[in-house]
Amino acid sequence: MRSSLRGSFGRKRQSAFLLAALFFLGLSGCFSMSLRNLPHRLSRVPWEGAQGFWEDEQQADYLISIDDRRVVVSFQGQVRKVATILDFSERRLHLCEDGQESTREIVWDRHQLTIRDPKTEETHHLLKLLNKPRELTLSPLQIPEPSPVTAERALQIEEELSKRVRTDQESQRSRFEQTWGIAATQSSRIPGQALPDELATLNMIAVKAENTKFLKNLVTEIGWIDSRRFGSAAAHDAFLLAQHSQDLPLMLAGLPKIKAEVETRRLEGETYALLYDRILLLLGEKQRYGTRMGKDPAGQPIVLPTELPETVGDRRKGLGMSPLAEYVKIFGASEVRFSSACTNITRRQ
Repeated sequence: MRSSLRGSFGRKRQSAFLLAALFFLGLSGCFSMSLRNLPHRLSRVPWEGAQGFWEDEQQADYLISIDDRRVVVSFQGQVRKVATILDFSERRLHLCEDGQESTREIVWDRHQLTIRDPKTEETHHLLKLLNKPRELTLSPLQIPEPSPVTAERALQIEEELSKRVRTDQESQRSRFEQTWGIAATQSSRIPGQALPDELATLNMIAVKAENTKFLKNLVTEIGWIDSRRFGSAAAHDAFLLAQHSQDLPLMLAGLPKIKAEVETRRLEGETYALLYDRILLLLGEKQRYGTRMGKDPAGQPIVLPTELPETVGDRRKGLGMSPLAEYVKIFGASEVRFSSACTNITRRQ
């Protein structure tokens, strides 16, 4: 049992996946409470007082780590999201998360922290932990070296992955059309499409969860799905399911495997760029290849924050990718425009 300063506080576990997913996507307001109703006994202390490790009073597997640069969120036993702190005050954090700027209102004393998203009103009341839980350490999913499979099983896995990708695409089709205002034709298979998490349907969440569980179980049994054993189509389908999972340990485990496939020309360079960019944004950083798109306040397509945008064309060319000016047309943009969000983030080394 983790050592916390909770005194006689009881625990009320909320372990259902759907509820946890709803919390992560900002769709649940079950524990919302306005900060103006907080007890006045919470004292104003220096910013450093909010730093440390925290556990939700009512959802014991919801954990937060705060330091002078990042906020890390973990639930159901693993890190799910990282946000970079752009600025802060006694009562507010200004963050970069998934390529967007956001704020969190915070109130704390020595042992208790309340953190609220003013946009969704999602609120967590947390208790301070004495030590860092292992669940707040981000590391790749541990997968074994590739093991031999029979031709029959390889075919079964290839067919199952193909079926799951079709289900994945279908669950996102209407959202793609609604988000970008264009018909979901072949372009809907572009895995770089940015779907607004806050509007995700329950069906999309369920499909993503089931596909992620399947892929994690599979790769921890037989190793990453590579083209040598399963063919390029299956390797690409595995990449696509990992890309849409938003499961950081799974994505981090797959990244070097996909890079190796690209280097041996078994997969296109775009697969590596797409996964790399999505990981960086989920870690609260800027992307490198400009594959992730969003919308500006006027609702127009825009390339999410990108490192050194003046040289992104060279990086894309190095992976055999199309020019960014051609890529953005998929999303209805007539020209390349880069988001100015998260400008305070220094270049990732």
